[in-house]
Amino acid sequence: RDGEKGERGADGVECPWWLMEINRPFGSWSVLAHLSWNRLGATTVHFADLGLRADREYLVYEFWSKKFLGVFRDSFPVPAQQPKDTRVYAIREKEDHPQIVSTSRHITQGGVDLEDVQWSATDRQLSGKSDVIAGDPYTITLRVPSGFALQSAAMDGNAASIARAAEIATISFTPKQTGPISWFARFQ
Repeated sequence: RDGEKGERGADGVECPWWLMEINRPFGSWSVLAHLSWNRLGATTVHFADLGLRADREYLVYEFWSKKFLGVFRDSFPVPAQQPKDTRVYAIREKEDHPQIVSTSRHITQGGVDLEDVQWSATDRQLSGKSDVIAGDPYTITLRVPSGFALQSAAMDGNAASIARAAEIATISFTPKQTGPISWFARFQ
């Protein structure tokens, strides 16, 4: 698009964009990668071009920079990229309660590690199960909308480290064993 030069597929056509749709019983999201061997100019990604509804709001998070880009409707801006740079965006439909924005284990941002995620409005708790790797710090990034405040969090039965910034919070810990863990985040 827009005269960008980038990777070439088997048919010789340049393809700097790669899209993966993640569909799990507890939720669906898109992972959009922007790859470059050459410099790529700034552009705009339109949700309709990804098969998403343009009339909905979406959360966009970039994996490598660990940045929440914001809540967008219709489209979101993508900055210019230097040669050999890659960006990987998780795009999730906005919900009216705390929700996962990303996880740190893999570029699919939950696609390989999240086994289950549940929101309980009664308990004001987001909980789930994740597959983790021993010694590899694991972080779940959450969007905490207005009207909610992260009160406490635990991973694998231990208090998780919590960091907060505006409407984003992270819960993290370093597992001692490889395998599934349970986690939760409670909100006031």
